[in-house]
Amino acid sequence: MKHLLKLLFLMGGFFMQAPLTITADDASLWPVRMPITFVGYNKTETLTNFPALVVLSTNLSGFSYSQFQSGTNSDLRFSDSSLTNELNYEVDTWDTNGSSYVWVQVPLLTNNASICAYWGKNGQTMPVYATNGSTWRASYRGVYHLNEAGAGTIFDATTNHFNSTQRNTVQTNGFITPKAQYFNGSTKITLGAVINMSAYSKEAWVNVVTNGNLMSGSSTHAFWVPSGHLQSGHNGSWAQVSNAAAFPVGTWQHVAVTYDSTVSGGKLSLYQNGAQVSSATSIAQPTADGTNYFGSFAGANYFAGQIDEGRYSGIARSSNWIWACYMNQASNNVFATNGPVQFGQPAIQNAGVSNVTLTGATLYGYLSVTGMADTTVFAYWGPTDGGANASSWANTNVFASPQTVGTLSTNISLGTSNITYYYRFCATNANGVAWANTSTSFIAGVVTIVATDPTASEVGPNTGTFTLYRPSGATNEALAVNYTVSGTASNGVDYNTLSGTAPIPAGQSTATIVVTPIADALTEGTETARVTLAEGAYVVGSPSNAEVTIADPVGVAATGGNMTNIGTFTYHTFTTSGTFFVMSGGSVEVLVVAGGGGSLRAVVAGGEFLRERLLGVHRVAGGIAGLT
Repeated sequence: MKHLLKLLFLMGGFFMQAPLTITADDASLWPVRMPITFVGYNKTETLTNFPALVVLSTNLSGFSYSQFQSGTNSDLRFSDSSLTNELNYEVDTWDTNGSSYVWVQVPLLTNNASICAYWGKNGQTMPVYATNGSTWRASYRGVYHLNEAGAGTIFDATTNHFNSTQRNTVQTNGFITPKAQYFNGSTKITLGAVINMSAYSKEAWVNVVTNGNLMSGSSTHAFWVPSGHLQSGHNGSWAQVSNAAAFPVGTWQHVAVTYDSTVSGGKLSLYQNGAQVSSATSIAQPTADGTNYFGSFAGANYFAGQIDEGRYSGIARSSNWIWACYMNQASNNVFATNGPVQFGQPAIQNAGVSNVTLTGATLYGYLSVTGMADTTVFAYWGPTDGGANASSWANTNVFASPQTVGTLSTNISLGTSNITYYYRFCATNANGVAWANTSTSFIAGVVTIVATDPTASEVGPNTGTFTLYRPSGATNEALAVNYTVSGTASNGVDYNTLSGTAPIPAGQSTATIVVTPIADALTEGTETARVTLAEGAYVVGSPSNAEVTIADPVGVAATGGNMTNIGTFTYHTFTTSGTFFVMSGGSVEVLVVAGGGGSLRAVVAGGEFLRERLLGVHRVAGGIAGLT
């Protein structure tokens, strides 16, 4: 049975309401719970639907396979840190005498993102998503754990089911999980049309004994180790990217290659052990290739060694994604920390702040699990961060036992203005104490905005600037300032997109929002971009809005060259490169002296035309469809 819960949550510093579907008997009725925090992911990119490897074993303090109460592992579940959103997972290997390996789809992987595993409930059946490939829906074409024994099929774990059509390899010891596939120099695994030609990623763990093909096609794409170097290429050019360093023989290596035909005329990038080792541009995409192989090219050109966890994606994965896969699999206990295992304890999170004034605010928490006993909740707050030590906080608001799952709020009165305040919720019952993951900060001070450079132009382009201000005594922490955008100019069309949130860094009292016009050569007249402050973890002060004007080019505008008037004509001389604009009602003659590989880009009444190494006199009239 499902219940629909409207959860009040913080979105970019202000509150919104959104329907959230949760399982009615979610984590509250699972007796055993274990948090998992990805402390080792230190990149700025947020990875969406990342398949993280979670390892469960008797080496974890407090963990025991005897805690599972529904068959082998049918009561295993994973959720996000709120314990309300269930996550897709797939059990790769389950060994009650050792380590078990589970792939969990993490919705948003950021530094210190956390999820939760829970188990120990009677009468449960394995969720459908755990066996139907749902874990691998993030643009994966084929995922092969390569742990099959005997002479049967090698299975694709995704919903695409690109299972092997032929196989003569044998099971051997693996790197990630206990088992992989061994190739003896004349064996292969044959797949169907698993690769997407216009954009793809290939990755695997390999232990090369003798050189040969790792993940290649039947005629148009190769990923291989010839002559002791990792290489990849298309359409007969098999070393378009190559690692200059010698490839280690007899050791496990993580290898990957990505390709995107839409970037730089076709970009091919090569990775080894999470690091990019080669890249090339202007690479034509491989032509159609309906057969693909592990361990072979065109059904021959074999290699000898082992392959574990081979994957094909239908997109070019980012360098951060490749690195995270390598780290998560090679150094699992560094990439993520597990535990402690909890028995019947509550769980709570900070859920934002609203109604901030110079003298007060409303604090929100969300009690997601009450645990197996009556629960009391505390809201700790003050001008210093007391962490997870109750005695270090200046103030406490109490929600008496027994509390139920849901949102909690409390109004507080502040004694001092223009400083930073902190708060953190805590829940406790007879089984233990649980704190919110981190403390949350807000300022009892005003934020204002001024257009410090109020004039922008499409010529150049010349940017405009808004400056945000906060009190100098409230700079302890970074502050996310929320804003809305209006005016006669269109966000993302007439100027580069403004996101709606601007950070003021820790230690700084100001930050800027830059308006960068987009030159379109349309006669639009002067337009405006207005920014208005929105509610957040601060007081919206006055002025709360400001405006930047964006001017059109007048008649003819040029950058990157020298302008000369000769008689009735205007000449622009470019020795390397430059841009000129002709408005719909104007005309210009341009003298271009090419040199140093120069080029001229003309934007004429909204159209763009490129002429390389122009030499001579060219007349351009506003509104015509080209250069003559």
